[in-house]
Amino acid sequence: MFDELLTASSNSRKPIISAVICTYNRASLLVKVLESLCKQTLPTHNFEVIIINDGSVDDTEAVAITYAQKLPIRYIYQRNAGLASAKNHGLFACLGDIVLFLDDDDVAMETLLEEHVKTHKEFPAEHYAVLGYTGLSPDISINPLMHFVTMVGHFLFSYSSLKHGDILDTLISGVGALLANARCYWSLERSILFFGSVAKISSWVIGSPNRVCASCSIRMPYLP
Repeated sequence: MFDELLTASSNSRKPIISAVICTYNRASLLVKVLESLCKQTLPTHNFEVIIINDGSVDDTEAVAITYAQKLPIRYIYQRNAGLASAKNHGLFACLGDIVLFLDDDDVAMETLLEEHVKTHKEFPAEHYAVLGYTGLSPDISINPLMHFVTMVGHFLFSYSSLKHGDILDTLISGVGALLANARCYWSLERSILFFGSVAKISSWVIGSPNRVCASCSIRMPYLP
């Protein structure tokens, strides 16, 4: 059940793309991702930012209200129900035809939203999603465990076999997709529901293993 809906600000027209950020007690990190969205080359009237507060007890709401003065933010609070619930909530709340999920610890490059919109215009079919490059923060990459995960085992951030513009054929399975080797920004036409703790979708991973509502074929252009 949803306790509160706060619309901090809104666009006067329908956005092209909705950036959905699900967060839980990470207000200090949320500031960084919102600050990076303030610098986007895509005009603000073309996008919206949906913040789903999954029951945080820190300053998450205050951060959202502050950045609503700079960004077209819609802030939604729900009782803590987990990441999958928060993603579903964001998916239903967004107004854009294109949905981009961002983690609350991401920092978006200035062209992120613009490039996703451009790529969807180039590949307008509904069964296309967009795979984008995610870099690892230098203060994390020096950690030996993260070095193994990313550079040795290639469990996360493994882009070495991909080139700009590659079209990846993949399958979203109703019983859970195979673990793949890329963690990334991604965007898609609104047609997917997430169940359980978090979702895992074939060529890109959002967390631990899970199921998706239905089987469907997805093709993904790689956008580094």
